Amino acid sequence: MRITYEDNKVLTLIYIYIREFDGSIVSTLPDVRCEMIFDKDDNWIGIEVFNDAFDNNKIKLPNLKKQYNAIQNELFEQSESKLFMLFDKNNSEDYRKEVSCNIDYNKVNGLQGIELILTCFDIKMEVADQFIIKT
Repeated sequence: MRITYEDNKVLTLIYIYIREFDGSIVSTLPDVRCEMIFDKDDNWIGIEVFNDAFDNNKIKLPNLKKQYNAIQNELFEQSESKLFMLFDKNNSEDYRKEVSCNIDYNKVNGLQGIELILTCFDIKMEVADQFIIKT
């Protein structure tokens, strides 16, 4: 996993790469319901993505075709109805914020990544920082 983000005052784009781009054409599921997970100190510690869009339509979340191999102490779980990630599985959840996300995938390797589009970027990134690649 790695994370990139771009904060341009109007919008903040955060991209969570579940696997590296392989050159295959990517399709996108737009406007999917997601919750950002925070600890008691307001650090962003993970996300949970659900199998429904904000227009109330159910969607099929793409599966990661290969087993996810943790590179730090992160947790990645997936089912047909949700995708759950913690950047450090030892952190405790305190609260959540609902946001919209886009899910990128391709037919060959499945889930590629998750893009969060935020209008207000006031997030502590200390826990996620181990995965962040500055752009």
